[in-house]
Amino acid sequence: MRPAAGDADYAVVRPTEEECEHAVRIRRMLTGRLLADGLAAVVRLGVPDLLADGPRSAAWLAQRCGAHEPSLRRVLRGLATFDVFLEQRPDVFELTALGWTLCTHAPGSAQATALLSGDIGAACADLDATIRTGRAPLRSAGGAGFADLLRADPALRRRFDTSAAAALSLHIDGVLATLDLPPGGTVVDLGGRDATFLSYLLTTDPTLRGILLDRPEVAERAADRLARAGLAARCEVRAGDFFDRVPGRGDVYVLRSILHNWDDERVRALLRACRRAIPAGARLIVLDLFAAEAGHSDPGYRATALADLYMLGMFGDCGRERTASQLAVLLSQAGFRVVRMSRLTSGLGTLEATPAG
Repeated sequence: MRPAAGDADYAVVRPTEEECEHAVRIRRMLTGRLLADGLAAVVRLGVPDLLADGPRSAAWLAQRCGAHEPSLRRVLRGLATFDVFLEQRPDVFELTALGWTLCTHAPGSAQATALLSGDIGAACADLDATIRTGRAPLRSAGGAGFADLLRADPALRRRFDTSAAAALSLHIDGVLATLDLPPGGTVVDLGGRDATFLSYLLTTDPTLRGILLDRPEVAERAADRLARAGLAARCEVRAGDFFDRVPGRGDVYVLRSILHNWDDERVRALLRACRRAIPAGARLIVLDLFAAEAGHSDPGYRATALADLYMLGMFGDCGRERTASQLAVLLSQAGFRVVRMSRLTSGLGTLEATPAG
């Protein structure tokens, strides 16, 4: 029998070749946070945008972004091993195609996501405390949850919205292909934030009309976005709380990345509010990440598994990613019947439901 990990002679046990492979793999996973921190740091310094026009020396970059030149050089060389930068000649760096995604104007830019990762990293770092108590460090520390921070910090809120919009652009075509929206119908986007998703729908089909419901401070931004996109005439923006009242007279109701923010009790309350408002013959579409069913460890669900750890770190036991069957049960308990389900390779899935009975 092998000695226990705490035994003094444990280090002299020579691992097998297979054990070596696993030990190396787990170490790579353990250092993932360092890579994320490095990416967030160079984005905060503005390095990718400074390199957008061509190669620059580490000295020039350090002077422009107010950094310690030797330290910046080490980070650039470190990230070059991950193909983010290329040292084309000694001490001169340029962006790779991968690094370009960190620039402000890159399609599907990951810049806001990198900044957001730095913003929330400290909160998620104390995950062991959340596991012990079920409460997120943000809420445990000062009573304010992540939603409260977004309301209080406009810069953080903009980064969050920008990150979400950029992520949506990466899989919007796949999402649109799964939706069967009635020509000339009205889509009600519940918690639609800055109207990014609803704008895609209305632009794709000029016969559609929309209703967006969100909190007052969010609704104002949504109305501005729709106006700038020339869609205001086809979309009504309402300020309110979807737990209290859901607009009627819609043909399709959408809950996109909403249910994972709440525990089961609150989800049922929201779905029942939808059930009271939704007309006969209308449909409810839940669009969220699908978690792997119990007992399954398909690598295709890894992105969702990490997203669930993120939700745990940010919201504690109040937020979570769910399996398709868990979502279907919640829908049934609220008076809906699931009529169609699909899952994209990105991990996003859709459940389409109609009022039961």
